[in-house]
Amino acid sequence: MTVDLREGGSIVFDWPDLDFPTMKFEITRLDPPNLLEHKHTSPGSWMRWELEATDHGTRLLATYSVPDIDMAIERGYLVELHCSLDRLVPALSGSPVGWDNDVFQEFVAVYSEVGSGSPRD
Repeated sequence: MTVDLREGGSIVFDWPDLDFPTMKFEITRLDPPNLLEHKHTSPGSWMRWELEATDHGTRLLATYSVPDIDMAIERGYLVELHCSLDRLVPALSGSPVGWDNDVFQEFVAVYSEVGSGSPRD
């Protein structure tokens, strides 16, 4: 992953060890260290990451806006986000773990069994 940390800069996910397409997102809003907002892969979608100090540490609010929830579910974007957030604590602890496609596929199966959890189910 490479990041050009500025508004208009890019976040690029390259998967040299996996058969995944490179993903590139444009940074649309930035207010370090509290806010990062960027476009996502489908037209009109975006993600916002907000940090807020609390009495017990830091709260992360991740907002993911997608105009077509069915497409986001079908393409696995929700599972990708789940797997990425599961890797956050090890990364912040100084022991990052790589992407595990087997774990990703296990989550795909779980999400398929329970549905998206959206009101339409």
